[in-house]
Amino acid sequence: MIVGGFANISNTQKSTRRWFNFREDFFLLFLLPPIIFQSGFNLAPKPFFSNFGAIITFAILGTFIASIVTGLLVYLAGLIFIIYRLPLVECMMFGALVSATDPVTVLSIFQELGTDVNLYALVFGESVLNDAVAISLYRTMASMRTSSSGQNIFLVILRFLENFVGSMSSGNVILVH
Repeated sequence: MIVGGFANISNTQKSTRRWFNFREDFFLLFLLPPIIFQSGFNLAPKPFFSNFGAIITFAILGTFIASIVTGLLVYLAGLIFIIYRLPLVECMMFGALVSATDPVTVLSIFQELGTDVNLYALVFGESVLNDAVAISLYRTMASMRTSSSGQNIFLVILRFLENFVGSMSSGNVILVH
């Protein structure tokens, strides 16, 4: 009732939408970086960098495959009228949003059991890096949604790599300085 009262303060639908509008830029620029920074700050560097090849492979391939499979399943569910039918690019955006995992419970159990530091580094490192992959996938799909012309798969892959490599490079530059 309180939210409804706030929504009713203004009689115009446009100002109500503006009031409750979620700004993804605010989330990506101000809310998410401290969370990722805190995760990276608590990371043990030696096991992370000794397993970096496996971590980056799991993060990129695992998140990409999970995103594509989820997006296609949502799209197919819409085609057979199980759920509301959405365009393919919006289903892929949803797949990118939900494909990043956060294994907090698994990591706390690993700490309680005293599991191998390499296994802990693999799971923790993948969970930190898959956020970057999911954000890059989401931005790539969002840019496809807003583009006026059709895009081929080569341009989609190029745009994803541009987002991902650009983000990783800017992070490394900030880390070094």
